[in-house]
Amino acid sequence: MIRVNLKYSGAKKKTLLNEVDLGAFNLKNIILAILTITLPTMFIESEWEDELKGLDAQVAGLNAEKTEIQRKLKELDKLNLRVQDLKKQETDLVERLKIVEKVVASRINPMKVMLYIAENIPPNVWIDQMSIENNRMKINGYAKSFKNIGEFISNLKQSVFFGQKVNLENYVTKELNRQGVRVEEFYVTADIERYE
Repeated sequence: MIRVNLKYSGAKKKTLLNEVDLGAFNLKNIILAILTITLPTMFIESEWEDELKGLDAQVAGLNAEKTEIQRKLKELDKLNLRVQDLKKQETDLVERLKIVEKVVASRINPMKVMLYIAENIPPNVWIDQMSIENNRMKINGYAKSFKNIGEFISNLKQSVFFGQKVNLENYVTKELNRQGVRVEEFYVTADIERYE
């Protein structure tokens, strides 16, 4: 038969230290094991620290180079933008220059034509009105006689500016004032072949 003791006797709790017999361990072996674990890591750590410092210095140098390269890239980007701006300005200037050249090439300067007319007008002919439109000159004026008008037209035809393209479009005899002075009013057209 089995007996059960129902009385609480306050049994001790067993702990790890209570179960382990420390006398069974050799203290020299424990110290040797601790030293075997810690000493090499101390030497390796110091060696690793030196190597780590060297690597940190290399990383710092590479970071400095990276920063310098990034700064230079920003400068190059600014220069690239400036170059693109200058190229755009150059193309704008080339276009403007072409326009100016076109205007200069098509420019009409009637100074030499008018100078020729002024130097070759007969004494009894005077011009009242002159205009140039689409390389066609229109001249309104007066002369004392038809002979003076013919001489004026002949002088215009001899010029290098008009060639033979000078026409007397209309003429009318008018009395200039109440004293009975008669003049011939004329209207001449001429195609301008050149201005130089």
